[in-house]
Amino acid sequence: QELRRWLRRLHEEMQITSVFVTHDQEEALEVADRIVIMNDGKIEQEGTPEELFEHPKTPFVMSFLGEVNTFHGRVQNGRAIFPGMEAAFPEHPNADVKAARAYARPHELDIHRSRTEERCLPATVRHVNPAGAVAKIELLLVDQETIVQANLSRERYLELQLQHGDAVFVVPRQLRIFVGEEYWQNAVA
Repeated sequence: QELRRWLRRLHEEMQITSVFVTHDQEEALEVADRIVIMNDGKIEQEGTPEELFEHPKTPFVMSFLGEVNTFHGRVQNGRAIFPGMEAAFPEHPNADVKAARAYARPHELDIHRSRTEERCLPATVRHVNPAGAVAKIELLLVDQETIVQANLSRERYLELQLQHGDAVFVVPRQLRIFVGEEYWQNAVA
C-alpha cells in the first residue's frame, strides 16, 4: 500500500504518463487513471477504474474485478428468472428462452428475515464471520447448490442477529445480467 501511494504521488508530482502491468486487481484500481483488462491476449474492456468496476461489459471483467456471486437462470417474456427469484427484464420481451447469468458483489446483497419483495432469494445461513469492518455471511440458496456471500455493515448484522441455520431472504440491491456476452445493469435502489 505504501508503494501504491508513492507511485500515485510520483505521477501527480511529475505529471508523467506510464504503463504499469499488474495481475493485482486492487493495485490497478487504486493506482491507475485508466485500465485495460486483457484475457488471452485480447482486450476485454478499457476505461477508468470506476467505469470498469460499475459497468463491466463482459462476465470476465465482472469476475476479474473482485469477488462476485453468480446466479444462473434464464430470460423470457420480459422476465429474468433465477432459482427462487424473478425480476422485470424488458430488454428481452420475446417468448424464446435464453440462458442468463446475474452477478452481484457481496456488498450489493442485503438479508431480510421475511420476504419483502419479488426480488428475494430464499436461503439458509451457513456461516457467520462477524470479525472485522463488515460481517461476512455465507448462505446456501433454496436450490441447495448455490452458495453466496453477503457482506453486511456491523449495524445491519447486529440488527439481524443472524445464526447458523436461520432461514432468510437474500435481496440483491443491484444485479448485472448477462445474456450470452450481452450485458444489462438492473439496479435497485
